[in-house]
Amino acid sequence: WNESTGVFTVQSGQAGVYYAFGGAAIDDIQSDDLVRVGISKNNADPTVYGETRAQSSESNGIYQAQMSQVFTLAVGDTLRFKVYHDEGTSEATEHTHTYFGGFRIFAT
Repeated sequence: WNESTGVFTVQSGQAGVYYAFGGAAIDDIQSDDLVRVGISKNNADPTVYGETRAQSSESNGIYQAQMSQVFTLAVGDTLRFKVYHDEGTSEATEHTHTYFGGFRIFAT
């Protein structure tokens, strides 16, 4: 696990099936904004997403999306948690809380 990059890399002797999970909350969501999260294997686009969308009358709230997924990983494979926000203005996205973790279910 690299705390600087947020990337988990499977080391020698760690290959197996992993359960990974994560979530993110974004502050100052505007009307109709979408928050989407996904877990990327080997930096590819995530295959599934967790998401939440603000209603048209809502703004300035904190919205969160979360998800979990099972992966079969070989030595050298990586996992990273990706957060997407379709902010349509010039305002900066503010990730107020983000977590990503997991554990090996069994070795292969």
